[in-house]
Amino acid sequence: MASAQLGNVVQIRCNCLATDGTMISMSDGDKPLEFVLGSERVINGLNRAIIGMHEGENKTVTVPAEEGFGPRDPKLIFRLRRAALPNSAKVGDRVPALLGDKPARVWVTALEEEFATVDGNHPFAGQSLVLQIHVIGIQSAVPAQTTTNAGPPEHKRASTPPRPGGPASDSARKHARHHRRGRTG
Repeated sequence: MASAQLGNVVQIRCNCLATDGTMISMSDGDKPLEFVLGSERVINGLNRAIIGMHEGENKTVTVPAEEGFGPRDPKLIFRLRRAALPNSAKVGDRVPALLGDKPARVWVTALEEEFATVDGNHPFAGQSLVLQIHVIGIQSAVPAQTTTNAGPPEHKRASTPPRPGGPASDSARKHARHHRRGRTG
């Protein structure tokens, strides 16, 4: 039986817990998580943990923040005018925002009369995670297409959030800097 290697399409079930045992997320029982091993569609710690696993194998690993949702970035926490939020926004809500020129969702962390504080960090940024992984299936990498019109096959989008630190995070930092320069008080 072959072990999982970079580029393989893997199907897994995965529970994600905080280090104190609190359940963060769990796989949908009927729909395994499917993705290309090594892709940026899941956190690095999950990719690393699956490499070398076999179909039917279980593994529990602790993933440091750097390989999970990244460290907390204080540059992604900023104030904006409360009028920029939906009228119904409450502390704890996730609301749409423009981070640079890209749409994103941020968490409302404080509301004042004229200003609000929002956080573009993932709620589990800066925290280690415990992953309970069960490999359901491993398929060989799909060979490259030979025609120019054909793209890679579509795979189900992973329910695990994308890896942080990509272009969206960069634009969030730029937007936050821009916002801080323009704010008063």
